[in-house]
Amino acid sequence: MFTEDEKRERQKASHTRWMANPENRRRRNEASRQWALDNPERVRQNKRKPETVAKKKAYRRRPEVKKAQQAYENNRLRDPAKRAERLYASAKGRAKKFGVPFAITVADVATLLERGTCAYTGMAFDFSGPPIGLRKNPWSPSLDQIEPRKGYVQGNVEITSVWWNLAKNEWPPEVNQAAIRGLNRLQLRL
Repeated sequence: MFTEDEKRERQKASHTRWMANPENRRRRNEASRQWALDNPERVRQNKRKPETVAKKKAYRRRPEVKKAQQAYENNRLRDPAKRAERLYASAKGRAKKFGVPFAITVADVATLLERGTCAYTGMAFDFSGPPIGLRKNPWSPSLDQIEPRKGYVQGNVEITSVWWNLAKNEWPPEVNQAAIRGLNRLQLRL
C-alpha cells in the first residue's frame, strides 16, 4: 500500500499528465465555464468569501509573484506581434463600448506597427513596460482614430505614441503641432 503522501504525489503526477493534453484542458475549461454559468450564485458567494479575497491578495503581494508578472508583461509587450494583438483587442473593446464601427484585423495593426515610429512625431517606439511610477509608457505605440466618429476602419487608423494620442484627445491639433515645433527647435539648440 501507499502512504497518504505517496498517494497525493501519484494523483498530482497523473493530473499533470492528464492536463498536458490540450484536448483534456479544453474539455475541463469548458466544463468549468458551463458550471459557472449554471451556478452564478455559488460563483458570487465564492468570490465574496473574505478568505478567498485575502488569499488572492496575499499571493499577488509576494515579491516573486510580482517579479514574475512584471517579467511576463514586459516580455509580452516587447514582441511587436503580441503588441499588435493587444492593440487590436483593446481597440475592439473600445469600439464595442462606444458603438463605433470596427473593421480592421490584427494584420492591419501589425502592418501599421512595422514602421516602428509615431505617425505624427516620427519618434521611435519603446516596447518596454512603463517606467517606475507611470501607468503607461509614453513612448509606446497606441492605435489612433483620425476621425473618431468613423471608428476603427482602414484608412482611419494610425499608430502613434501614447503621449501624442493623449495630447491629441485633450488639445486641438494646432497646440500639438506648436509643441512639436518647439521641441524640434529645442533639439536643434542642443
